Amino acid sequence: MTAFALPYHLEYHKRLKKMGIKRFGLHLCGDQNLNLPHLAEANLWPHPSVLSFGHEVAIEVAARYFPGDIIFGNLDPTLLQVSTPQRIYELCREIITQGKQAPGGFIMAPGCGIPATAPAVNVFAMTKAVYDFGWYR
Repeated sequence: MTAFALPYHLEYHKRLKKMGIKRFGLHLCGDQNLNLPHLAEANLWPHPSVLSFGHEVAIEVAARYFPGDIIFGNLDPTLLQVSTPQRIYELCREIITQGKQAPGGFIMAPGCGIPATAPAVNVFAMTKAVYDFGWYR
């Protein structure tokens, strides 16, 4: 990360700031666990920003490295495509429970995107879990 991707992240974020863009989101796809300390130290973006993580990065780990940012994720999109609605509902409940502990905030979502072939009933199960468990009190 530090040798290959980080210099490009630095340049990219510098250009966004130069263009006057004050807030933006960032999707950190795949297993970024080893890169999280480097990204946190680089402090590339204004806070709070929305940081999207794949299922490979646990919500509580992302929140620990980026406490001033809104954590977005991280249901495995493959499971959204192939699991049962009951399993999706339970997975989302677990993710939401973890996400509510994120000091900067949390948005429940798939770790990347919703697969085009995901059954509508599974997307509904995810949405239902958000309505049932996702409200801050």
